[in-house]
Amino acid sequence: MRIVFAAPRLPYPPNRGDKIRTFYHLSHLARRHEIHLVCLAGSDEDRHAEALRELCASQSIVTFDPFSAAARCAAAIANGSSLATAYMSPPALTRAARDIATAVDADVLWIANGALWPSLVGVPARRRVVDLVDVDSDKWRQMAESARGPLAAIYRREARLTSLQEEIARRDADLCLVISDEEARLLRGQAPGLPSPAVVPAAIDLDAWPRRPSVAAPSLIFTGRLDYRPNADAVSFFAAEVLPVIRRHLPAARFTAVGARPPRRLRRTAARFNFEIAADVADVRPYFAAARVCVAPMRLGRGVQNKVLEAMASGVPVVASPLALAGLAEWDERIALCGRSPDELARACRDLLTDDALAAELAAAASRFVAVRHARDVALTALDDLLDGWDGAGRPAAAGAAR
Repeated sequence: MRIVFAAPRLPYPPNRGDKIRTFYHLSHLARRHEIHLVCLAGSDEDRHAEALRELCASQSIVTFDPFSAAARCAAAIANGSSLATAYMSPPALTRAARDIATAVDADVLWIANGALWPSLVGVPARRRVVDLVDVDSDKWRQMAESARGPLAAIYRREARLTSLQEEIARRDADLCLVISDEEARLLRGQAPGLPSPAVVPAAIDLDAWPRRPSVAAPSLIFTGRLDYRPNADAVSFFAAEVLPVIRRHLPAARFTAVGARPPRRLRRTAARFNFEIAADVADVRPYFAAARVCVAPMRLGRGVQNKVLEAMASGVPVVASPLALAGLAEWDERIALCGRSPDELARACRDLLTDDALAAELAAAASRFVAVRHARDVALTALDDLLDGWDGAGRPAAAGAAR
């Protein structure tokens, strides 16, 4: 099939959550279909487009202008539309998608982020797929509850508008995707009468995350973009409320937050609570190799945390909050330790820092879990299963038709 694949970011390099999923989906679809990529890219990102050339029949890359994006957001406040959609949807992206879809007579329009749905819904294609990934409306709701003043009002507004967009996408798209059973359950609960989304699990390339030998040093690690509010909140919470409890029993315990673009406020927190920030590193794998435990004490956010899957694949035991583990199908404390309070998180970290047998047992079980549930070729077969019922015209194949 001829697929116009629209994304809010150039999906290369796959070095952050949304780009990882987008790249894996694009590269998997390219094995069997003709891909025409339409996406945004920063002025310094165009050089990465060459890496995708072999996967795509064509590329339409629209330069992202932050000043124009800010102006669109200001207009969105006035006209009552979503800020996320306004930010990610310059008219040039819509024109590029419409032009290539018309030129190639697109069978499928694949929208890799729910915020793009309103601006691309009119692009001509026989079938439309939207990957909501997470229930973003709930993420905005969480952020509203944790904020104050005008910011809380902005987040509440975005939650309401995003929820409406999610319902419209479920109603009007031919296929709606999410990343986990938990996300699908939440969407069904919000609007029970609409079609249920299909689950395409998070995927990880096991070859890129080899298991490392066990580590004796009392070292803890967090990974993720540090300018993303749920990540910054998790690091600050862990440093202020969990790390001091650990150090009362294990004074030598070290904590390192590894991630891009740490804000100044987080750097001040690091100085106050004596932990390290490894900013903008080219490769996080050496940090996993030196870590005894990976922590994911998330209090905001949704979906499946890539940091958890990467740690598990690397053989690093995981201590996480319930929210960070909710997206993993059928997880239990044989693959990760869960803490619901600072004391529980601290106790779980201490247990793994001091008990070699427990750490080894947890790491081995988690590695097997990831291989069975989330290995790239395993998880992405869900895409083939969903599209196998569509013929070359982008329509469901007739029952009993030869394929």
